[in-house]
Amino acid sequence: MSKKKNLQVLTTGVALVIASIGTTALAQETRVKTTAVNEPAYRVLQNEAKKSSDLKPQLDAQEAVTKKTETEVKNNQSELALKEKSVKDAQEAVVKATQTVKDTEAKNKQILKNASKADANREQAIKSAQTNVNTKNDAVKLAKEKLAGANQHAETVESKLQSAQAELKSAQDKLANTGVDTVTIADLTQFKKDKAEGDSDFMTDSGATVIENSSTKISEADKKKTVELDNLTEEQQKEVSLYAAKVLTAIHKQFGLNEVTVTDSDLRIAREQAKKYVARGIAVNKAGHINGAYHGENISLANEKHSMSMYELKQTVFNAIMGQTFADAPSKWGHSRNNFVNNTVGIATANVDGRLHVISTLDLAGGNIIKDDIDIATLEKAVATAESNLEQAKTASENAKNALTTASTDYASALSLKTEAEKVLADAMATPLQAQVAENNLRLANIALENAKKREATASEAVANFSASLADKKATLLKAQDALKSAKTAKTIASQALDIASAKLEDQETKLSNLNKQVTKLLEEKDALVKEAKELAETLQAYLDAPVALANAQDAQAKAEAKLETAKAELKTAQSTLENLLSAYRTEHAKLVDLQTEYEALVDLAEKAQENVVAKLPDGTVIAVTKVAPTAEALPEVNVDELQKALATGKEVTLDVQGNVVVKEKRETYSAPAVKSVENEKMSYSRVEKAKTLPNTGENSSVAMLVLGAILGTFGLVTVRRKN
Repeated sequence: MSKKKNLQVLTTGVALVIASIGTTALAQETRVKTTAVNEPAYRVLQNEAKKSSDLKPQLDAQEAVTKKTETEVKNNQSELALKEKSVKDAQEAVVKATQTVKDTEAKNKQILKNASKADANREQAIKSAQTNVNTKNDAVKLAKEKLAGANQHAETVESKLQSAQAELKSAQDKLANTGVDTVTIADLTQFKKDKAEGDSDFMTDSGATVIENSSTKISEADKKKTVELDNLTEEQQKEVSLYAAKVLTAIHKQFGLNEVTVTDSDLRIAREQAKKYVARGIAVNKAGHINGAYHGENISLANEKHSMSMYELKQTVFNAIMGQTFADAPSKWGHSRNNFVNNTVGIATANVDGRLHVISTLDLAGGNIIKDDIDIATLEKAVATAESNLEQAKTASENAKNALTTASTDYASALSLKTEAEKVLADAMATPLQAQVAENNLRLANIALENAKKREATASEAVANFSASLADKKATLLKAQDALKSAKTAKTIASQALDIASAKLEDQETKLSNLNKQVTKLLEEKDALVKEAKELAETLQAYLDAPVALANAQDAQAKAEAKLETAKAELKTAQSTLENLLSAYRTEHAKLVDLQTEYEALVDLAEKAQENVVAKLPDGTVIAVTKVAPTAEALPEVNVDELQKALATGKEVTLDVQGNVVVKEKRETYSAPAVKSVENEKMSYSRVEKAKTLPNTGENSSVAMLVLGAILGTFGLVTVRRKN
């Protein structure tokens, strides 16, 4: 039953109570007035037994009273008729009220039954909905915990992934910054054949090819290492010596020779030699080598320089070793022989007399071998392990992301189900209680029936009072007063019942208002949950869209890499073109130098022809002999003992035309050709350039050759040989 209908029923019941109370009060009021009129007549009748003289007046008076009484009776009869009508009306009202009560009672019993059933269903629905809400709350809580766990796990896995990436980069950096230098020596097959034949020119040609086609890759980290060339640290000396051993070993391998190592004695001897040259203060190309505890010594000269990077120093050593080994014709291949016959090496540097000396002391054996501290295998294994860990971390990251996506979806679903369950609960709680309303309606109907019955009784009693004798009117009045009192009491009871019903109605309205407030609150919470779920869905969608963004970025990266490869190809083509142009330039430049050399030789011969006789031998050798040459009979005698003593001084020894021994300071005859280090530029060699270089054979020079040269110089014999 609706609230409006309940109010209608309640209003009708109250109206019936008020009507019954009002009718009773009106009847009582009329009865009181009638009794007051009859009291004097009652007193006159009591005085009729007086004397006869008074009879007439009394009779007249009695007649008057009678008439008055008859009038009052008539009036009372009229009033009685009215009261009878009132009784009839009251009886009809009772009948109607009884029927209404019966109908209402039957209807309300059914309504009460239905209402009780509806309220039971409502209660069961609320319990079920509350149970479902509790279940869904537990599901939301569990899903939220799983989401938090998945998110935390994803963050942990992501942190591990970043750590794995950092670990891999660290391992790669360590491997890249360990100074892992590589040396690539070109094929030496042709050079070995030329060397076996002992043809210097052929060795020069094939050696130049070897130098052009050989290379070294030095760690980029060495560019950041500054080296003080006048004061190498032990670690720096060891590092550059190990590099020199690596270069020599690469050359030895193609000849089937032993590995070249570094010993502590090599390092010590190299340092001692450097100190000796500094103490002497004269460059090696001016004063020659200084004896030391070595089997062989090679020195490369460059412009004075006091500091450079370790990268530049290693490049200088590489160029020096390659020149000493494969372009040593000016020194009669003495430096090359030292590099081939010895098995250990030590490097030292010193600035002497305005020239940088790169000193290599070589030996067959001796001392403690120094190993390279860098464990490349371990570093490479560390990189491989880091790469494996990174792949595992990537897999774990993908799994964690998938789990996070699943947990997010489950949480959103749980929130949605919880919202639906709370809506069902709110709808169930919003349904008003019907049994209480039906009970109130039935109670009000019963009150109206009782009031109608009381009105009927009161009306019947009033009729009886009017039909009774006048003597009983007073007693009737008293009874009527009692009835009036009872009627007032009934009115009070009815009023109290009305107040109780009104209070219960107000309580029901308050409960309904509270339920409406609860519904509003639940709807607000539902809206908040829906908003939260929407935000979570948007976040989830953004997360799901992340792979698409990543794919787009990867596609852009692939396009950029393709452009890079195209640029690299174009650069390679340009470099190839440049190499071809440089090769053509070198060829034409070599021709120019050969022509220049031939021209200078002709000029030299022309100059010599002024004082000498120029002749050509059958083998093509051109000689110049002084026009006034001594005869065999007039050759001067040479004091051999004096000559040997002079040679022992280490200075330059010549003979004059009389055979006297002449001692001079040595000329530049003992240093290797200076090797200029130019980063990323290969050295170029030609016969003409080597012919212009002062000869240097290291310290292993022949005394016989010196004597022969002195004698030939004495007699002015000069030969110029050109290989056809």
